[in-house]
Amino acid sequence: MRNSRLPVSQLRELVQPLLHDSPEAFLLVDDSGQADDFLPLNYRLYALDDDQRTKNDHSLAMFDQVVAEGKVLARTILFDSWYADRTNLKRSHRAGWPFFTTLKSNRLVGLGKPSGYQGLDTLEPPPQR
Repeated sequence: MRNSRLPVSQLRELVQPLLHDSPEAFLLVDDSGQADDFLPLNYRLYALDDDQRTKNDHSLAMFDQVVAEGKVLARTILFDSWYADRTNLKRSHRAGWPFFTTLKSNRLVGLGKPSGYQGLDTLEPPPQR
């Protein structure tokens, strides 16, 4: 059986005319495969036994590629709690990309060195800007 995966460059060519890319657009990291209102820009096949790369490893590689290429105008990244680990959050922050995600209520978060880590369920929501 031959490999029938579409190269990422061809995928981008196919979806480019359909994109509504702008600084107000969002980049979504999703492993559900549901298209709905979203268009794929990149993909990786998750095969931990074959390449020892986790879903987070793949998402970081794809995000790094988007940042390095500088072709996507969107500047906010969305992902679910599966991808909300420290490495992904720091990588987004350091790249200057705001992010939105969900966190489990028992998650410990650090708001600064003086306060240390606190349970998310003990904190008040941040003030509206």
